[in-house]
Amino acid sequence: QVEDYAAYLGIDAQQEPEYLWIAEMALMAPLPPGWTENKDSTGNVFFHNRSMSLSSYEHPLDPAFKSYYKKLKAA
Repeated sequence: QVEDYAAYLGIDAQQEPEYLWIAEMALMAPLPPGWTENKDSTGNVFFHNRSMSLSSYEHPLDPAFKSYYKKLKAA
């Protein structure tokens, strides 16, 4: 599961195992305040923030984890 999520974040688990901890952290990340986890009519998980009228199939923190990985890799 960690390797699959790493791939989703853009991390090549075979070539860049030193970055797998980012995927592990992303998998354990709680939802930010105001966000809830829900399921659509087909059972797929999505996230909703009522106060901002936003819904997404992507965890609200995934863009931050993707960006963090890219910054670390570029350093």
